[in-house]
Amino acid sequence: MKLSLFFGIHTKDKHLYSTQLIFTFNFHSQIIGQFIQIINLDSTHVQFSFSFIGFNYLYSINSPHLFKLIFDILFAAVALLVAFPIILLGMLLIVLIDFQNPLFFQIRIGKNKKQFTIIKLRTMKNNRITTLGNVLRKTGIDELPQLLNIISCSMSFVGPRPLTAADIARLGWHDEYHATRWNCKPGLTGLAQLSPSCNKKMSWFLDKKYIQCNSIFLDMKILFSSFAVLFLGKKQVIKWMHPNR
Repeated sequence: MKLSLFFGIHTKDKHLYSTQLIFTFNFHSQIIGQFIQIINLDSTHVQFSFSFIGFNYLYSINSPHLFKLIFDILFAAVALLVAFPIILLGMLLIVLIDFQNPLFFQIRIGKNKKQFTIIKLRTMKNNRITTLGNVLRKTGIDELPQLLNIISCSMSFVGPRPLTAADIARLGWHDEYHATRWNCKPGLTGLAQLSPSCNKKMSWFLDKKYIQCNSIFLDMKILFSSFAVLFLGKKQVIKWMHPNR
């Protein structure tokens, strides 16, 4: 079995020539790194290509988002290892208390309107939130399986709320005016998720604001705020995030 990873970084500088560095990793008994070529380019670009059992996968990303991509994958992998016992405990409690499949799968719409399957712990039974489900939602434990969505690059830690096709139709966000919302990955948390209200107008305003002001510093602020909710409560964090409201 052979798994190859091609990692290319293209950089551009006014005083330096552009370069492309590509490393190939063959996973057999060890990892082997090999430099392939250096060429001139016009823009900054990062490309990932995966080949696995005859199937080829190509991922492309602009370098301003490279740090976010690396952070998402590495931090999600570490967080999943730490949270794995909690996820297992939650699954076990759902089976023992609610007598149902502990995992919830649903098709959501992601970046560029591509569909992906979101993973959560099940919190509802017969269309009603269970007592255990209410606890899982308040603590955010039900969201932990979405770390797998982040690792698979279908979601990010920070971004607009992941919506269903029915949500988009209900909100009327399928037109050209709202097209910019699909320029980034949906997030586990975000400005709209931390909003004091979640109506249509406010959600769109905050999603648009995030996409326009997207930066590492904003992501760090949102992540810190989301983490602080566990200790300070959502109301206190909302006051800090939205002081004028």
